[in-house]
Amino acid sequence: MIRHLDNINRIRGLEPGEVLFSPSPWFWVAGFGYCLFGTVVAGAQMVCSNAVAASDVLDLLEREAPTTFGGSAP
Repeated sequence: MIRHLDNINRIRGLEPGEVLFSPSPWFWVAGFGYCLFGTVVAGAQMVCSNAVAASDVLDLLEREAPTTFGGSAP
């Protein structure tokens, strides 16, 4: 899995210094595998939120200024 995530990180350009925003829940493969574990493998930072109000999430995005987005299409 580490090798696979390293390959995925190269493809999506996730590397140290990047800040990834993840809206995906951690019990889902996109949230845990590709976002949480992927940022650990890359040495990057992840920002997430459990806010339900869109304005709270937008405030977080403005404050943290993520450089990339993680998740999967519905």
